[in-house]
Amino acid sequence: MLAAGCTAVSGAQALALPAHLPSQFVGTSFAAHASRRIGGCQNSRLERLCKAQPERRFEACTPEDYPQWRRTDFSTQHAYEARHAFMRCIAEGEASVDLAAAALYVAAEDDALVSHSTVQLPVEAYQQRLQRMATELARLLAELPAASTGAEEGLGAGSSSSARGSDAGGGTSSSGEQGGEQGSGASGPSSEPVLQVLRRYLFEQQGFRAAGRSALPGQAILDHPGVWERASHAYLNEVLTRKQGIPAALAIILEDLVRRLLLMGAMDFAVKVDCSDLGARPRVAALPLSRSAVVRPDGTVLNTCSTDALAEMLRFLKRCFWPFAWDSGAGIGGGFAGAAKVFLEGESDAAMQAISRTAKHRLERGIWTSPGAGDIRRALAACERLVLLLGDSCPQERRDLAVLLMHVGRFTEAKAELLQFMRSTSAASGAAPALSLTPTGAVVTAGGQTLGEQQLTDRLLSLLSGVEAAPEALSLEGALRRPPPAAQQDDDSRLPLTW
Repeated sequence: MLAAGCTAVSGAQALALPAHLPSQFVGTSFAAHASRRIGGCQNSRLERLCKAQPERRFEACTPEDYPQWRRTDFSTQHAYEARHAFMRCIAEGEASVDLAAAALYVAAEDDALVSHSTVQLPVEAYQQRLQRMATELARLLAELPAASTGAEEGLGAGSSSSARGSDAGGGTSSSGEQGGEQGSGASGPSSEPVLQVLRRYLFEQQGFRAAGRSALPGQAILDHPGVWERASHAYLNEVLTRKQGIPAALAIILEDLVRRLLLMGAMDFAVKVDCSDLGARPRVAALPLSRSAVVRPDGTVLNTCSTDALAEMLRFLKRCFWPFAWDSGAGIGGGFAGAAKVFLEGESDAAMQAISRTAKHRLERGIWTSPGAGDIRRALAACERLVLLLGDSCPQERRDLAVLLMHVGRFTEAKAELLQFMRSTSAASGAAPALSLTPTGAVVTAGGQTLGEQQLTDRLLSLLSGVEAAPEALSLEGALRRPPPAAQQDDDSRLPLTW
C-alpha cells in the first residue's frame, strides 16, 4: 500500500536508492490548467517572435517559473515551533504538565503539515476560550455560598440529572466523592455542590458529549482504520468547537477548567479528574488537599489528571492516519505487522495500491480530502510524539515509529529506533513465552510482541544490516536540542501561488 511520501517500490528496492523524503508540493489541476492556457498563449507569441527574429533564441516559460509568483512554504517552520512547544509542555513532568496546551500544540503541528498556511493555528485563541469557560464557571460557583442551604437542599432536583450522567459514564459514584468535606475554606461551599456544578456546566449547559474511545470493530483486520475513526474527536480545538470528542479529550478539558478555577481562587480544594476508564465519560472527585497544597508560588498547579489522557489522544490520531492495515485485536501495536509486511513484500492488492496512490496524489498537493486511506506524515508525527511522551515505558511505540521511518526512507533513524526497541525489550525476551486466548485463536507473545511480530522485526533489522544507525534514538532531551530548520531561499522550497 502506498502512503503519502512513499515511492512505488518495495522496501528492499528502496534500500538501494538514496534516502528519499516526501516530494515538494505542486499545483492542483486548476493551476496546471491555468499554466497550460497561459503557456499556449506564450507559445503562439513565441512562434511569431522566432519568425520575426530568427537570429535570437527564445524559450517558453510558465508563471511558476517566476519566483515572484510563488510563495514561501512555512509548514516546516510552523510544525517545528508547534513540536517544540509540545515538548516544553511535557518536559515539565507528570506533576506540572499543561495537558490542554500540549494537546492544542498537537493540533497546531498537524494543521501546519496539511494546510501549508502562512498563519499558525491560533492556540492562544482556544486557550482564551477555556479561560472564558472557567470565568463563567467561577461565576456559577460564587453563587453557592449565598444559597448554601438551598444548594444542599436543591441537590435532590439535580440528583436525577447526576444519576443520568452517572449511567452514561460521567457521574461520580459515592465512593469517588468521599473527599466531599475536604475543602480548606470554612466559608466556601462543600465539595459535592461544586462538583455537581462542574459536571452540569460542562455536560449539560455547554453540551459536551463523549464520542466513544474507538469506532473500530473488535477483533478484525482493517485495510484502512482511518475510515472508522474521526480525527476531529481528538484534536482539542475541534472538540472545543464541535463539543464532541473522545473521553480523553474531555478529561483534558475538565482538568484545565479545574486548574484555572484553582488559579482564580474559585475553588478551595483539589479535584482529581479520573480517566482510568478511557472508554467512558471522565469523572471528577474531590481530593483531601487544600488549594494551597496544589497551587505553587510560581503560579503553576499540580496536575491531577494522568498523562495517559494525552497518550490516548495521540494513539487515536495514530490510528486515524495509519496508512496500512490495522489489527484491532492486537492492542496499541495493531498496525506494525501490516506496515512491515508491505515494506518487506510490497502491496499485492491492486485495489489497495490504486486507493493509496490516489490518496498520496491528493494529500501531497494540499487537497483537503478524507484521510481514510491514511496520511503517513501525520501518523509519523503521532508516533514521534508518543515516543517523546512515553520514552521506553512503552517500547512498542518505538517499533511502530521505526517501520514508518523506513517507509519514508529515513533508514539510519529507523535502525536506531529498532535497536533501542530491542534493548528495551531484552529483559522481557528472556522470559518464557506467554500464551493468551483470543476470539481468533491462541496468541503466543514474547518480549512484548507476538512471535510473528518478532520475526518481522528480525527481518527488518537484517535488511538494515548494511546501514549505519543514527547516533541516538529519539528522546525528549535530544529533540529539544535540535536547531530550527534552516530558512531555504531557493525556488524549490517555494509553493505555487494557487493550488
